[in-house]
Amino acid sequence: MNENVLLCEFYPHAKNSGDIKIEIGTIMASLCGLFKNDPYEGISFKSYAVKAFDENDKEILYAISSVDTASLIGRGQSVEWLKLPYFQENTDSYRLNRAKTIISEIENGLRLLIKIILKDKFGEEWWNLAIGDKKIGGSVEKTYNEQFGIEESNGDVLINYTFTIYN
Repeated sequence: MNENVLLCEFYPHAKNSGDIKIEIGTIMASLCGLFKNDPYEGISFKSYAVKAFDENDKEILYAISSVDTASLIGRGQSVEWLKLPYFQENTDSYRLNRAKTIISEIENGLRLLIKIILKDKFGEEWWNLAIGDKKIGGSVEKTYNEQFGIEESNGDVLINYTFTIYN
């Protein structure tokens, strides 16, 4: 990258984000060992960067860490090291996790919207009046009862258990 940063590019064996980070940690630990105590006069990097590519040469994970931070790995503090580098991810597992998070946020937003509209129309008993006796309401109440062992009729609680799609 420049005279302050040593960049290593590689093709990981692993496919998921966590395992690729382990491979990156191994590379950074090796770099720390190679450049420990300035064995190459005049070459002293401030940071190590590692880029992982998939089989199509697409960058899937990038990490940059100061030399001091990377040296934590060699001192047996790998978990502490994992908290400190800058990671930029584009792995399948990372994108899937982001998609699940976004879908969950959309679902929760829709639940809130439904609750607001039905509360405006039916009042505090909106669940029982609009949903409770119908197919979805009964199924949700049953699911809640089986999961927690108590009967619940509060729509503000039950709306969060509407995840089944009906045809």
